[in-house]
Amino acid sequence: MKRIFKLLALFILLFSAAGCVRPKISFVTIENGHFVRDGKPYTFVGTNFWYGPILASEGRGGDYDRLVRELDALKDLGVDNLRVLVGGDGADGVYSRVEPTLQTAPGVYNDTLLVGLDRFLVELGKRDMQAVLYVNNSWEWSGGYGQYLEWATGEKTLIPLVDGYWPFMQQMRKFQTSGEAQQLYFNHLRNIVSRVNSITGKPYKDDPAIFAWQLGNEPRCFSNDPDIRAGFIGWMTEAARIVKEIDPNHLLSTGNEGLMGCEEDPALVRAVNEIPGIDYMTIHIWPYNWSWVRPDSLEEDVDTAIEKTAGYLTFHKALAGELGLPVVAEEFGFPRDGFQASMDASTNARDAYYSYVFSRIGEELDGANFWGWSGFAVPPHEQWESGDPYTGDPSQEAQGLNGVYVSDSTVGVIAKANGREWAENPGKVLYGHQDDLVYGHNWVVTDVENDPLERSDVRDVAGKYPAIVGFDLGGIELGNACNLDGVPFDLMRRAALKHVERGGTVTFSWHPRNPYTGGDAWDISSSEVVRSVLPGGSKHDEFMVWLQRAGDFLASLDGAPAIFRPWHENIGSWFWWGGRLCTADEYVALFRMTHDYLVQERGLTNLQWCYSPNGPISVSDYLSRYPGDDYVDYLGTDIYEYVGPDGQKAANRRFIRQVRGMLFELRGLAAEHGKRFCLSETGLESLKDPHWWCEVLYPAISGSGAAYVLTWRNAHDRPEHFYAPWKGFENAGDFKQFSEKEDIVLL
Repeated sequence: MKRIFKLLALFILLFSAAGCVRPKISFVTIENGHFVRDGKPYTFVGTNFWYGPILASEGRGGDYDRLVRELDALKDLGVDNLRVLVGGDGADGVYSRVEPTLQTAPGVYNDTLLVGLDRFLVELGKRDMQAVLYVNNSWEWSGGYGQYLEWATGEKTLIPLVDGYWPFMQQMRKFQTSGEAQQLYFNHLRNIVSRVNSITGKPYKDDPAIFAWQLGNEPRCFSNDPDIRAGFIGWMTEAARIVKEIDPNHLLSTGNEGLMGCEEDPALVRAVNEIPGIDYMTIHIWPYNWSWVRPDSLEEDVDTAIEKTAGYLTFHKALAGELGLPVVAEEFGFPRDGFQASMDASTNARDAYYSYVFSRIGEELDGANFWGWSGFAVPPHEQWESGDPYTGDPSQEAQGLNGVYVSDSTVGVIAKANGREWAENPGKVLYGHQDDLVYGHNWVVTDVENDPLERSDVRDVAGKYPAIVGFDLGGIELGNACNLDGVPFDLMRRAALKHVERGGTVTFSWHPRNPYTGGDAWDISSSEVVRSVLPGGSKHDEFMVWLQRAGDFLASLDGAPAIFRPWHENIGSWFWWGGRLCTADEYVALFRMTHDYLVQERGLTNLQWCYSPNGPISVSDYLSRYPGDDYVDYLGTDIYEYVGPDGQKAANRRFIRQVRGMLFELRGLAAEHGKRFCLSETGLESLKDPHWWCEVLYPAISGSGAAYVLTWRNAHDRPEHFYAPWKGFENAGDFKQFSEKEDIVLL
């Protein structure tokens, strides 16, 4: 029979993969004090990605796969302006210095890193992204001032974390008047700006993947002495001349922080920005570093930080207006809540602060680069150690304190600031529950033929049915009357059709018995099982009978649309089709054989197919057993919350991070492959956290773009085995609030 399934239509509309033709990358210019690109006003939300060229290299620290993931993720967020360190100076192995370094001795280079810089620019060009390249540093973490002084004078560079910041800054004053140290820097500057890309053969000066050159990171004079100040302006003036002489095509900036980097002297700020050749004003804003907020009161103090930031922006905009320069807040950062470095820590105060800064683009600001992008890194230590993955926080800083991970809620703030449709209008998420209509907490349907199928634990609490109801076909392969959880298949059919008639969607998983050993789906005693059921295998004919029985049941749905997700959680090894139990080719063959039989031979075109590995996993692992675009409609992931020895709160934070990170990955894959994506199984058994729905699951999925989320079942015969609330459950009110969210759909 033919039906109109209204919710399924909505379901399909929730997902859209928008493609666009990217314009040819071009140089940015300045007109009337603002950026112009392709003849149009240009503003941007960017980031600091200091370690990009290292990732692009083939030597130590190189990770091309991660580079591609990070750039693709940033592009998806609308971030196309990256502020990048050309490379470090000096020897490796210096405490708090990033490594490997590019310039190991004056004029002596790690060629692998130079090629990494070349490759990095090539990858930016592919994505219509641009880099701001800075070539020096006031601070110790990349060598910079101190290393040039050490090379020129032999005086050992102090390390702020060891020797203190005040002695270090006093030592760095000497760079302003050391002609020999400055000459070493000028030589390096010439070498980099005049470089020809070894991959493309294109001179850097002709590469529009470079947005601008920058004289250094936070160049300071560290003194009120007139002679030292004169030296400070002098070397920057000469450096600007060198850059413009070699490369007249690109913009140039100083990298200075503004007032706070100029001894809080407006006259020095003006002098810095009046240097001939400087095209735009840079400012940096660090509310914690500048004592605008307290580490133990970040959320309470964020309004103070915003107020002081407003004044900082006003001052610099007024001066830039006099000088006819655009203004870019090219560095601004805010710590995680509680001043915690852990990537599991929340970022509520940071999100509020970022939102304010981004709101000033087009007003006082022409662009803003947050500090910094940590992306997919999972640092094993709070203090960076050689071999650790790079994050937005350089080696002298606590890893994770200021950096933005892909799993942070800050990602949504960034996407929204860039006008990303999925952030502005992320769509609605359909809520689902396994076996919802056939049993629940302490109840079960017994009248298979006549029960009206109106009871539901979800409905008892929220007043609505779940939009999605899941069922499992385990047992159908043996011709059993009931599935592995005791649900009669006749009742399952009635419930599925009843739910579709209400406007809902149904999904079917399948935990078939082990055809090789006779055990259950969790029998992993043999790695021959998948091979045995494929064509030519000893169990192939028997398995095809199993498929026929599954097909008979699915055909009895009379054309009702359903999502079928067989062979799920396949990267783990707890089912006989799992990662260590068969090869990737064998798994793909199993999935495709199942699909071809049900669709091509049985004509079950009402099925939409979901590929749902366990998560969180990497993109490469996720795709390692992907059956192919012709066999998949939904990209799913199964992620549950488990409470370990570190307790519920830590488990909550971990779960949010894992789900947000995995859904972020799936959104990118879904757009690339033209699919929908979902959180195909999830939950917290027994729901011990009274606020799990609104404070854990909702932050994990809200704004993700996921089509649906399905929590697991409420067993009628196991009092502690439930994943949704039920009538009388003490934490039911939290679920009701969750169900009333504008972007959560129930029936």
